[in-house]
Amino acid sequence: SGAWKGMSSEGIWLIFCGMAMSLALTETSISQRIAQVLCQRKPSFPWLLLRLNVVGGLLALCVPSQVVRCQLVVPIARSVVNQLALEPLSCRSSAVLIALAVSTNHCGAAVLTGGLPNIIAVSALQRCNIDVTWGFWFVRMAPVYWTLSIVGNTLVLLYFTCRESGDDSSSDAEAQAPTTQAIGPMTTCERAILAVFGLCMVMWSTDVLHHIRPTTISLVAVLILFCPATGLMPFEKLKQVNFPVVIYTASLEALAPLLNAAPSAGKALSHAAEAVVTVGAAQGPWRLAALFIAGMPLMLCNVCVPVALLVPELCPNHGLADAGIEPRLGSMIVAAMPSCVLLPFQNAPFLIALNISRDICLERHFVWCLVGNALFGFVVVLPAILVWWSLLGLDP
Repeated sequence: SGAWKGMSSEGIWLIFCGMAMSLALTETSISQRIAQVLCQRKPSFPWLLLRLNVVGGLLALCVPSQVVRCQLVVPIARSVVNQLALEPLSCRSSAVLIALAVSTNHCGAAVLTGGLPNIIAVSALQRCNIDVTWGFWFVRMAPVYWTLSIVGNTLVLLYFTCRESGDDSSSDAEAQAPTTQAIGPMTTCERAILAVFGLCMVMWSTDVLHHIRPTTISLVAVLILFCPATGLMPFEKLKQVNFPVVIYTASLEALAPLLNAAPSAGKALSHAAEAVVTVGAAQGPWRLAALFIAGMPLMLCNVCVPVALLVPELCPNHGLADAGIEPRLGSMIVAAMPSCVLLPFQNAPFLIALNISRDICLERHFVWCLVGNALFGFVVVLPAILVWWSLLGLDP
């Protein structure tokens, strides 16, 4: 009973809905159409990288699962590499995948439905009777975090690909005509699927008005897409949902209270609380920066660990409550920690993306760019978020 308690969390069902909804994209020609649009008019490589990052960021707004998005962008990246005739496993070939995978993962922290850490954070706050809406999260995170994540990843990849000098095959790739495949006109079913995703986006972004939970909206979308006899997609396609990932996420939800009660976790949290409370005498932004730094060692195992351990402690009458950090803003800072991930094994979506794209991307290329993004996130993105909140008049 206790072991399956995590399955009752609405966040788990949101991940299931994200995986189901993504099948409607991967099982149609929509991903191939996206690749053809990206390669139109033979763009220069810097402009292509920016396009890819924007597409990854837009997917973070529309598809509520990091695992799903990273699975979705691999066929798009492979199609782009083939259409531009880039040499497989070259820096530019790897950059195409990294642009999509990193942007769609990092930009997820900008919206409540964008990633597993966000969902775990919101679930922890809900257990303390603290509610966070989609719109509340979006206004405080998206304008700065979403934009700078795209800009940062683009700059890192531009520097990374500039290191590939003397590679004639890669440098001449832009001059080659794209290899396009005839897909045919968009079908009525594909238009309807895109309409369902658009409607979900509108409903998620206006939840402060109608107060319908994101999970409820997603479940209705899945019903429209996969309802037997009347759905846009065959019901049997739901068998392709990655249920082991759903169970893994549920186990994190169930283990979080046990981790908080463990002696070793208690010592780690006490040290973190002591450091944050010490800085708590200073102004609000410094408290949030101290919370971010205190949680970094906890991320060495997995990006979800800091969220599972620290966010419950931000609630009233808990260890970090004495630091005076507003729980909702503190949870957003903790959920933004994945932008400083250094190795793929720390983040399951990156591992999945790498394992299914070994033909176009090298792991060492991926690690190099993750390190660059981590430095950019810590030096630029985190201070920019704190400045943005100060401009909004928020008191952390």
